[in-house]
Amino acid sequence: MTNKLSTYAAVLTAFMLSTSAYADTTVINIYGSVRAPTCSAVTANNGHPVDFGEVDARLLRMYGYSTPLQFDIILENCNTETYSNAVFKFSANTVPNSNDYHIQLTQSVDHAKGVGIALKDNQGRDIAFNNQTSFLYPLTDGDNNLTFDAFLVSTGNNWDTLVPGLIAAQATFTVSYS
Repeated sequence: MTNKLSTYAAVLTAFMLSTSAYADTTVINIYGSVRAPTCSAVTANNGHPVDFGEVDARLLRMYGYSTPLQFDIILENCNTETYSNAVFKFSANTVPNSNDYHIQLTQSVDHAKGVGIALKDNQGRDIAFNNQTSFLYPLTDGDNNLTFDAFLVSTGNNWDTLVPGLIAAQATFTVSYS
């Protein structure tokens, strides 16, 4: 019995020593950078919705679009030491057959029909949604106020498809820096 215990102890000791003999060493690579901060806050229209109020359907039937409604995207406390441009990409549910240029209204019982929303930037460029098109805006140190225009647009070729109702929609923008 003592002989079996001795053999067992010897095998156990050999096993314990053998596992430590096969230890691996792994290197952890750590990367990153310290950079100057970009803009510290981004707000759209100072947190207020873009409100068209009441728009006369006759204007949309007559011209195909409403008068523009300005709104701002504000980039606060910008530091151009590292990045000198803001790069925007926009996304939204869009009206079919609008080539992603018209935001679709949120569907509800009382929503307007035959109407979408279009956006232009302060350089008069039409904003396309849901694609790789980015809009570059040069930054200055401090606060940067970017002005955009929103328009209600008729989305059908037949004016009879324009039905008055409520307007609600949503778009998202992503800002990165270069």
